[in-house]
Amino acid sequence: MALGKCPLCNKYYDNLKHESCPYCFQNADLGVPWENGQKTLSLGEETQQPEDDNAKTQAYEDGTSADEKTIGIYFGNEGFDPVTGWILCVRGTVRGKSYELHMNRNFIGRDKLMDVSIPDDLLISRKNHLSIIYDGKTHSFFVKPENGSVAINGTSVVHPVPVHENDILSFGNSSYIFIPYCTEERNWDDGREK
Repeated sequence: MALGKCPLCNKYYDNLKHESCPYCFQNADLGVPWENGQKTLSLGEETQQPEDDNAKTQAYEDGTSADEKTIGIYFGNEGFDPVTGWILCVRGTVRGKSYELHMNRNFIGRDKLMDVSIPDDLLISRKNHLSIIYDGKTHSFFVKPENGSVAINGTSVVHPVPVHENDILSFGNSSYIFIPYCTEERNWDDGREK
């Protein structure tokens, strides 16, 4: 296993498994040399940094800083990533806590790198337990199970299904009420509320 460091987000990853950074996905199109010019570390040994890189030792950054915030990524105009809805825990481990949903797909899991991170519920998969998708063309939401199970209003979900206002999503050790902001009458299509 060799660790490669992404020149954009400064995160380390296994470059034998990934051709480009699996965290930011943006360096694949920048012409960054991933084989020859990349700094790599084999586990258990040190690699000298080149002189022109100021020869500084850098700590391994795993993205688990306590002050990090989970944000979704929307590749729209001017970094516009509006809230499209929320899920609010009504029963379980994180009762009373709400989580924002953004444009496109929102991956939910315990990991800090998830779009919606719920680290306190150990019955939720670390990565991609489920996703909630906002379709901007139809202004509708869908729930899709990924690596875990999910039920809507007590019915297990196997394939992507529509989710509506006040539906109860049950996954992990908790239940959440779904609250959409975006509807056909109210959405972010023209950059302002209708």
